[in-house]
Amino acid sequence: MEGAVRLGGNIELFGIENFDGATMVVLKKIIGMYARKFSEKGLERLSVAFAEKDIKVEAVAQGATHASASSHENMYFALDQALKEVQEKL
Repeated sequence: MEGAVRLGGNIELFGIENFDGATMVVLKKIIGMYARKFSEKGLERLSVAFAEKDIKVEAVAQGATHASASSHENMYFALDQALKEVQEKL
């Protein structure tokens, strides 16, 4: 996907070009918290794509791909929901 922002070596964010600095700080904290939990379960790659009110998360851990999507007016709530669903699948 075009326009990816990499966090560390294994996290990619898409669709964040228009987010302000304060929004990015909160997003990075939420994603980082889950990434630490996922790494305990063998995380190889984490992709998060933002599109309007929709968020899609894909995690690859121990060779298996786990995906989730969420849609909500509150972007932070939708992100937490999607990441939580992936965490339950790992």
